Amino acid sequence: MSLHLDTNASILLFNACGKGYVEVRGQRYRANVLVEPERLVEGWCDQRYDTLTSADLERLIELTDAGIVLLGTGEHFCKPPTPALLQPIIAARVGLEVMDNPAVCRTYNILALEGRKVAAALLFE
Repeated sequence: MSLHLDTNASILLFNACGKGYVEVRGQRYRANVLVEPERLVEGWCDQRYDTLTSADLERLIELTDAGIVLLGTGEHFCKPPTPALLQPIIAARVGLEVMDNPAVCRTYNILALEGRKVAAALLFE
């Protein structure tokens, strides 16, 4: 699915999202990726959503200074993380929204274009 015409070349936006991939500036990514308006980090985590640990979320917080993190669970929405798993997010006082990857891509594009400090942390199955 095509997502958004990149009208601001200085901001990293998702151009497309499909089965097992996302596309940023014409480059396809098929493994876990962290996208912020100014940078992209491949392989931010080695886990799938169902094997994610609090250490993985702690690393995520260390990698970004975003006020809100959109966590992509893959192609399908999964249940929200447990409170124990969320401790690093809570301690850092960062907002977290959990949704499937297509929803993360759409939401991230809107927030990034609004100038918000947002990060999209996508996990693949």
